[in-house]
Amino acid sequence: MPLLEEVSDAEDIDNLDMDLAEFDPSLSTPLAPKLEKTIVRSQDLEEEEEARKREQLFPTDDGFDDGAFTAADATKPLPDDVQETLRTLQILYPCYFDKNRSRQEGRRVSKELAVENPLAQTVQEACNSLHLITMHEATKTHPQDWGNPGRIRVLIKEDGKPASVLVDNKRHLMNQVAKYLKSHETTLEASKKTVLVPELRKITPQEIPVPKGLKMNKIVPLHSPLQLNTDPMFKSIYE
Repeated sequence: MPLLEEVSDAEDIDNLDMDLAEFDPSLSTPLAPKLEKTIVRSQDLEEEEEARKREQLFPTDDGFDDGAFTAADATKPLPDDVQETLRTLQILYPCYFDKNRSRQEGRRVSKELAVENPLAQTVQEACNSLHLITMHEATKTHPQDWGNPGRIRVLIKEDGKPASVLVDNKRHLMNQVAKYLKSHETTLEASKKTVLVPELRKITPQEIPVPKGLKMNKIVPLHSPLQLNTDPMFKSIYE
């Protein structure tokens, strides 16, 4: 006749030292205080990862002094490691999205996707909305769009793989950016977003009269020579 296995009190599940609060976070007992549920959003993780990559690409110690951007900084050479990093990034100029330009004049997206008065600042916002790491070079200009300064460097691929699941390649990115620009019309207020020096904040942006036959923005950043030429404080520089 088989014998029943003896179970000591020490092995009895009823005597195990556990607390219900360990199983049900809604309970609170002397043994275990009420447990708080922690929610980690995927968006938070993505933002942390983007911040980490941005710090790797553009270290905080970039060779520039802390504080406001100055005119001297515009011509100050970048450290060698930063320059090497920049070579791995793709460049987007505002004129790539200008509907008033032909392909030969700098447009890179279809006429249907192109917009009027594209600005580098908005191009950067479009790239950022796609979770891409960007750098705004506010003083750089396209040879055919000298009156609209600013270009965006963007990390599209990292180690041969897309840097964002939302972007396959540069062509795909440009189309995505164009769609963003379509839904974010350029206004005079938008031209005030890029301010290189505090003095520019005093300028009231105006639409630029476009001479017949020229292809250029009516709305340009505050630091554009076309905009400065309309302001009494800076106009004498160009006379």
